[in-house]
Amino acid sequence: MTAHRRSPSGRFRSGFELILVSADIEVIATASGCDAVETVRRERPDVLLLNVWMPDVDRLTLLRELRARPDPPVVAMLTTFDADAYILTALHCGAAGFLLNDTEPERLAQPVRTLAARGVALSPQGVADLAAQSPRDGPSRR
Repeated sequence: MTAHRRSPSGRFRSGFELILVSADIEVIATASGCDAVETVRRERPDVLLLNVWMPDVDRLTLLRELRARPDPPVVAMLTTFDADAYILTALHCGAAGFLLNDTEPERLAQPVRTLAARGVALSPQGVADLAAQSPRDGPSRR
């Protein structure tokens, strides 16, 4: 299994890399936002952890571009916040997961493995926030 994630911060990338490697997950590359498409083309990762905060590119445009590639990686968005609208938009754009940056290190490997198996990985807090919302469209609750 391979994992690839990008972040504007080298220290942040190094921390995630150490956590994943210690869990026997191969990290094949890291890249800044402007280099992500080329890095994905060249390295062909199974999973991409894409940081929401990128100063050099629009993250949703990047997500759409990556998902439009032939044989795209499974993408999970990483963020420091759990904005409900952003979670839904990222999922509609093709993200298969949404993880908080402060996920406990011992809990990070399992979502990456789930994504590599073509599953969905959402932070528990993100799911709780989405479930607490009233549906805008659809059947009313009784």
